[in-house]
Amino acid sequence: MVVEGRVRALLVEDDLGYTRLVQLALEGEPSGRFTLLHVERLKEALNRIKVGPVEVILLDLGLPDSQGLETLKTLRKRAPHVPVVVLTALDDREMVLDALECGASDYLVKGTYNREILIRTIEQAIERARRPPAEGAAGGSPHAESRD
Repeated sequence: MVVEGRVRALLVEDDLGYTRLVQLALEGEPSGRFTLLHVERLKEALNRIKVGPVEVILLDLGLPDSQGLETLKTLRKRAPHVPVVVLTALDDREMVLDALECGASDYLVKGTYNREILIRTIEQAIERARRPPAEGAAGGSPHAESRD
């Protein structure tokens, strides 16, 4: 699956080193279709999505002005139709499942993926968001697991 056209990705991340890694990964994508917009705080993200549309949000849950799932919940209330990929430093199964239940489209554990996985995750999140609700409900995240 390939998402057509320009993709504006909003990265909400306060770690500038990690931001640079994401920037390099998306800039190195052969078609050059990604535009990375970056903010460091939730408040800035909320203001940015008012200015103009984005196709996907890459969200760190540990920001200077917001922590944990409240960050995701606040963002989802303001931008319910924009897919959100959670970026997490910890491979915490419970937190990931909670994030998916709170509306995250997918998640990536920082430092465990490459350019191809990042791009595929972004494309899949956008594609799932474009599906009609009945079709998208059955798809879910490829990472999602049921709780026992």
